[in-house]
Amino acid sequence: VMIGQPSIRLREDPVRMLRAARLSAKLGFAIDAAIEVEIKLLRTLLYSVPPARLFDEAVKLFLMGYGEKTFSVLCQQGLLSTLYPATAESLQKIPQSAQLIQQALYNTDQRIHDHKKVTPAFLYAALLWQPMLHQLEQRKAIESLFPALYHSMSHTITQQTKITAIPR
Repeated sequence: VMIGQPSIRLREDPVRMLRAARLSAKLGFAIDAAIEVEIKLLRTLLYSVPPARLFDEAVKLFLMGYGEKTFSVLCQQGLLSTLYPATAESLQKIPQSAQLIQQALYNTDQRIHDHKKVTPAFLYAALLWQPMLHQLEQRKAIESLFPALYHSMSHTITQQTKITAIPR
């Protein structure tokens, strides 16, 4: 549950939607039905949050040891399509592509629990792999492989950085 009215609290700071997802995954709590309704109605408010802040929140979502569970909660709440629209679109078209993401998150969670180093770059590569492949298939028809690959990677990253920053 949330202190105060969910619609007001989520409008004050849309990042609270992501925190609800993270805490739900980490603590095994269910998100209150009233909050779920408001998340579905207000999730596009996340587009008003600066990309650098959303990147920081994404790191917290996926690099705290509960990334695999968090991914499921983000999908259930419709937040994945807001944070990673190309990824969500790919999952709609090719549902089995979720296996790569889930395995990457599982492996990352294991590394965190084993006190090993992790990097957001690995997770972004997994999250953006299928959208990049989709771009590559389109570009291979008009370019040779290496320019098509370069342009596909560039396009995919450029589109994602409009929502979440991706530091170099």
